[in-house]
Amino acid sequence: MSYSGSASISKGRAGVVQAAQEALAHRGDYQYDEIRPMPASLFGAPPVRVDCSSFYTLCNKAAGLPDPNGLGYNGDGNTTTLQAHGKQTRAPEGGDAAFYDNPAHVTVCIGDGECISMGQPGDPQKLPVDYRTVTQYRTYSNTPSSNGTSGTSGTSGTVKLAAGGPGALKLLLFATLTVGAIWTIHKGVETEIGAAD
Repeated sequence: MSYSGSASISKGRAGVVQAAQEALAHRGDYQYDEIRPMPASLFGAPPVRVDCSSFYTLCNKAAGLPDPNGLGYNGDGNTTTLQAHGKQTRAPEGGDAAFYDNPAHVTVCIGDGECISMGQPGDPQKLPVDYRTVTQYRTYSNTPSSNGTSGTSGTSGTVKLAAGGPGALKLLLFATLTVGAIWTIHKGVETEIGAAD
């Protein structure tokens, strides 16, 4: 039986995990192959030919997130471009990437110390995330995690921080996050501002 739908994939970090699990559930539809350009979808007509980096990239695409390679889903990208983007983390969560052999291989972290790998014929497969030596974890999602923090997504936005209560003088800081996690802090008056250009 072949599977070619992704309409029920959640958005954000949870969707990355869900997309990887859907592919695992239909592993017969996948074939390991290091080809570029990448397929347009993780859930195309079988066999879907992907390697580890295109698998991670297309899980993000299925979840409605920006291209973790920073390439706008143009069909290119590999473990090196993945590792050059996002933000390194020491506390990986579901949807983050685990890199091995700096960076010869990448897997999708799914939580509870497990990952889904697409690194050889017969994959995808679920494994302990430390089945090989992890060289680093990276996060790409700007979806808040369970601890209320966010990773970078390759987009920019504005965060408004305010101190003070009703009738008190308020000090506002506007922090603009841009690609590369550069923060610019501006003092200002209380006004609504939109996303940074």
